Amino acid sequence: MSTGIFYIYAGAGLNYYQYKESNPLGDVTKGGLGFLGKIGSYVKVTGGLLG
Repeated sequence: MSTGIFYIYAGAGLNYYQYKESNPLGDVTKGGLGFLGKIGSYVKVTGGLLG
């Protein structure tokens, strides 16, 4: 959605993460599925670089 130079956006996604740590005390490995969402806005200050 846009109103001139002010733009609003929203997004959602699914992601898989994997974590692994190894040290003298032991090893840890974990993985899982995660969800993420992002909502924001920005103001366009100038035109494009090529146009």
